[in-house]
Amino acid sequence: MKRLLLLAACSLPLFAPTRSLAWNATGHEQIADIAWTRLLPHTRIELAAILKAGDPVFQPKSDSEADVRAAFRIASTFPDIIRGNRNTIYEADIPAMNSRLWPAGFQPNAGDGEATLCKKWHYLDKPIRNKGAAPAIFPSNGVNALNLA
Repeated sequence: MKRLLLLAACSLPLFAPTRSLAWNATGHEQIADIAWTRLLPHTRIELAAILKAGDPVFQPKSDSEADVRAAFRIASTFPDIIRGNRNTIYEADIPAMNSRLWPAGFQPNAGDGEATLCKKWHYLDKPIRNKGAAPAIFPSNGVNALNLA
């Protein structure tokens, strides 16, 4: 009986609720890898050129398709890296890019780091269900950021 109770006690943490990490770097990389298989050859060549000209962290090791594909996978994590990292080559560009996204007179909440970390550039928060007036959509979001290009 003691062994059964000990086994149950040791197994209990396996069933305890935990924070979900459902969309982390691995999720981004898997989606990028699937996307790669759907790209046309000329698009892959253009992406290779973009990756080679960008942040050294995301540059392909060589011109081989395998290395470019691997760099593309890693680059898919860029939005998460830049929002939490103050040491990228883009730091000086962030305030100017954010100002292009924000309407005149808009001031972000100083406490959320949006003015310096562009946290919301890679997604769009829009409620699926909503009762009452729809909440405002933050102007710095993935859809608006894509339109800057």
